[in-house]
Amino acid sequence: MYLIWSENIAERPPEAIRRPSILSRLTSSIVSFESGGAFVADGARLDAIRSRIQEALARMNEDGGEHEAMSGRQANNAAQASIRRFSHRGVDVFEIFRGSTSIFRVEGFSSSMAGLSEARTAANALIFQRTTGISDKKLIALYLGADRNGNGYLSWPELETFQRSLYSRYRYVSNETALRPDEFIAVGGGDCEDWALVTAGLCRFWGWETYVGSIGPETGVGHAVDLIRMNPRPDRRYAFFRFEERTNFNGITIPAGYYVPVDYGIVGGLSSAVKRGWRLRAIYEPESLYGR
Repeated sequence: MYLIWSENIAERPPEAIRRPSILSRLTSSIVSFESGGAFVADGARLDAIRSRIQEALARMNEDGGEHEAMSGRQANNAAQASIRRFSHRGVDVFEIFRGSTSIFRVEGFSSSMAGLSEARTAANALIFQRTTGISDKKLIALYLGADRNGNGYLSWPELETFQRSLYSRYRYVSNETALRPDEFIAVGGGDCEDWALVTAGLCRFWGWETYVGSIGPETGVGHAVDLIRMNPRPDRRYAFFRFEERTNFNGITIPAGYYVPVDYGIVGGLSSAVKRGWRLRAIYEPESLYGR
């Protein structure tokens, strides 16, 4: 399957739609990192959110992750307040009203959250840890920092900024085994599948549907990229692979939709590592590749 350029819905070989100019725009638009990897933007607020979430995750790790949503004195206090319960990505969130103010509590966290965006972010961190088994503080801080405006969601412009910053900070390192995202951060980089996996980890963290795709010739060495599923069609700036119906791809079922590639620092395009005539030949669940 060839990549489709969304401004002209016709199949073209990847060579024709590469956008290497993106890699050259690593100047004032790059957001610098604080220690631990969080973005500088609105640093005090993001630091406070990050610290509370990391402390809560650390406590969960110490006791095996067993926390009730509310207990003891907190439950007694909550009984005197009005409570709204809702779900964020399958995690229970409680908004506790007291007069004209409210706080939030998230299933699995013993501390309260000051706002809805912080509660959503805490739930995302919990889901990411449960899905991947990764609780590395530096990686969590890196992913938290991608949400530059602190609203508890990841946008496409924020993804582009994150990838450019990642590309400026980490390097290509050849290895024999696919690295988990925390291992990528620890060693300072990785090869193509490791770059795809760290981006897939970011997407997992923020609730985006993501896969790792292998692009190459029919046999021999190819190239790995992250693939982000979208439905409906992506923004016209982004190229994509399109599946018009559910497809069984090397043992996993891929939903119909548009799959936008992320390749090193490029969002919605392919790097020069992809050669003319190469096709999408396999798709994987990201976590299935760890250590392979």
